[in-house]
Amino acid sequence: EEVMDKGPFFKALSSSSSSLLQIPSYDAKDISVDLFISDFLTAGRPLLVRNAISDPNFLSMLTLQELSKSSSAEEQHDISTVPYATTFSLPSTSLTLHEYLSSWAIPSYSSVPPPTPSPLSPPNYLFTSMPETSPLTQNLIPPSFLEPSVANITARKTQFYVGPSGSGAPVHFHSAAFNMLAYGKKQWVLFPPSSAFYSKTPALSWFSEFDPSQYEKGEIYTTTQEPGDVLWIPQQWAHGTLNLESCVGVAQEVHWGGLQFSFGV
Repeated sequence: EEVMDKGPFFKALSSSSSSLLQIPSYDAKDISVDLFISDFLTAGRPLLVRNAISDPNFLSMLTLQELSKSSSAEEQHDISTVPYATTFSLPSTSLTLHEYLSSWAIPSYSSVPPPTPSPLSPPNYLFTSMPETSPLTQNLIPPSFLEPSVANITARKTQFYVGPSGSGAPVHFHSAAFNMLAYGKKQWVLFPPSSAFYSKTPALSWFSEFDPSQYEKGEIYTTTQEPGDVLWIPQQWAHGTLNLESCVGVAQEVHWGGLQFSFGV
């Protein structure tokens, strides 16, 4: 079900002469809290940490089947092609999680196959907050390189996201962020603060049209996030995501020292 790798961005991604820069990556066993703080957090550099989510109980809660049976499955959520669509005066649809998943994720729920995603018909994406009392929030274990007792981190609001291949988030920027992917495959593009910008174009359309060779405002960073990977996005770095496969992950805002960061979309 992987999205077709079409367009100039994906051609550049596979080219040895591309100007795209790969985000530094470590395996979770090879990066300490001290290294993360000194080389990435305080230096304002993005980082991908592989195999950073390993708790089997937490991962089992995020399977599509378990989500469809969870206590929040009948709660209403705003669904749209762009996260926080109402903020940008864009249309959204109110659906329960069960209704949303039944439209594409669980074959036994529906005899109608989901449409093949295209730039002209990008699929909807769900990104929603979870209460502190939810099992998902209570079972969240921070990545090992973010051990709260060492990194002085206090968790705040927890969120989770789920969407089919072709869904994602347009380029945007905000406070520093972590993204934790439980299942699927997600393509990222990042721009440093000096060239950060906002887009309201749905992710699939934007990734299909963006040509790195025609971009002259600064460096472009990219990486492909796999299941269990955690991505650190420094403050004010613009970033966009495209789900190459059906994706499920979690997001969480945190306090670090006297500063506030957020795990982002």
